[in-house]
Parts: sequence; C-alpha cells; structure tokens
Amino acid sequence: MKKEIKEIIEKLEKEGKVLKGTNDCIFKGIFQSEECKPVLAYIIGEVLNLSKDYVLTSLSFKPTELAKEKYYEHGKITDLIVEITGKVINLEMNGEMQREIQKNGRIIRNNGYHHNLAGTSVLTAENYEESKEIIQINFDCINKFDDRLIIPFKLMDEKGKYVLDEKFTNYHINMEKVRKIDYNKKEISKFEKILMILQEESKEKLRKISKGDKELVEMVKKIEEMSYDPEVIGLYDKERMDKLVHDIDVKYAKEDGIEQGSKQEKIAIAKNMVKDKVPTNTIIKYTNLTKQEIESLK
Repeated sequence: MKKEIKEIIEKLEKEGKVLKGTNDCIFKGIFQSEECKPVLAYIIGEVLNLSKDYVLTSLSFKPTELAKEKYYEHGKITDLIVEITGKVINLEMNGEMQREIQKNGRIIRNNGYHHNLAGTSVLTAENYEESKEIIQINFDCINKFDDRLIIPFKLMDEKGKYVLDEKFTNYHINMEKVRKIDYNKKEISKFEKILMILQEESKEKLRKISKGDKELVEMVKKIEEMSYDPEVIGLYDKERMDKLVHDIDVKYAKEDGIEQGSKQEKIAIAKNMVKDKVPTNTIIKYTNLTKQEIESLK
C-alpha cells in the first residue's frame, strides 16, 4: 500500500470519517453494488413516481461510455446509466468539488450526455414510437434553481405551452436544501435521508440517519467499506488532484482559450498539497513547479 493512501486511511479512522458519496468514485461504487440496488430503485421510483418494486424488477446497468461523434474524441464517461422497461436513465452527481464547473460547464456537459443518449435511442429504434424515454437525474450539491427538492425540465416553447419531446426529461435534485435540515428536530423522509447520507462524512451521524432502515444501513456499510479500500482511495485521491489543477484552469479561463494560473497561484495550490502530504512528484506533475520550489515550501 502506498504511503499516502495509508495516511488517508489512518486519518479517516482517527477522525471517525468516511469519503462522501458526492465523490464520483464513491457515488458509482454505491449504486453499482448489488447491496444498494434497492436504494437506487427507490430513488428512481421517487423521482419518476414509480413503485420501487416495479423499478427493481426491471433494473439493469448499461455501459457508461457514450458513443463518440468523431473517432479521435476522448471517451464521454457518465456517472451511471441504467435501464428499466422503456426508459434509459442517466444519473449524474454534481458534487461540491465541481462548484465552478457546475456554475458554468458541468450542466452543459451533462445536457450533452443526455442528448447523446436520446440520439442513440432514436437511431437504434425502428421508429420514434419504439424509441426509449431518455431521462437524466442530476444530484446537485450546489443549488442553481429554486427551493423545490426535485425540479423536472422538458424541451418546450418559451411560453411553456408546447412540449417538443415527451420522451426527453431532465431532473435536478436540490441536495443543498437537505443539508440545512436538522434530522434530530424534524421528521424526514427516506428520500431526504438518502440525500443526507450521500453528503455526510461522519460515521456516527451516518449510523444515526440510517438506523432502523435495513436498506439504508446497507448503504452506509458500503460507503464505509469503500472508504477504507486502498484501490478506492487511489481513485478518490486522483480526483482530488485533478480538482486542484482544474481550479487553476477554470479561474483563468478566457473566451480566447485557457490560460495557466500565475506562479503565485500555483505556489498557493502547491502549499495546500504539501500540507496534505501529497508526494513531491505528484505536486510537480500537477503544478509544473520544480522540485526545489516545492521543497522550499515544506
């Protein structure tokens, strides 16, 4: 086991914490597991107004890499794609780590995934009537809209009189709203508990929220199991490093292209990485600072 991964696990154990379910690799791991399939079916049922049992009996997982429009394109990897009778559902976690992306390009990118799936469905069907309903469910840690918990979006005219495509629906779940609820003082629904669990890192609080519900207890167990898995930690750590670099890129993005952050900004990022005990070689890779410059920050 790598030293830095071991240190992360030891830190989590010492502080009684887990990795949040808002992290992409944890989110995917939870809902692709057999243990948490009933919870996934419950979520889909709540959003689409279907019974959990109906969803569960027909639920199957699909490849998460979408079709490329050009042979040289990078793969388009979604978070999760499932299918139930007559419906293809793309689930996307828009975590807190992607605050800037979510404000600007994240939703646009997710919409692209949605349109890609819709186009593929129409092209592979004999006719439009046989094409599947294409649904995207977004879990938004940073709320972009109003105070509703679930907001459905459709393609329609500006007056909202005509729906362009009944088989194309996009849902946004306001997870930020649930974070403000005090579960000790208010009776909360199972759906709200699931959203809380995805955003919580305290093992003690997770066990309190899930207590009494077998499916939620299994969900929490899965999160704890993944949080102490060196392979999962490695994926989590990579995402964290990518985020640090992305912060530099997004902050200095301009219409005519992307500019690299100033030396001072890179040094500030490097300081945080040093503080988190990130290996020197990794810091060099993501900041382009020299070994001597990084050593001087220790």
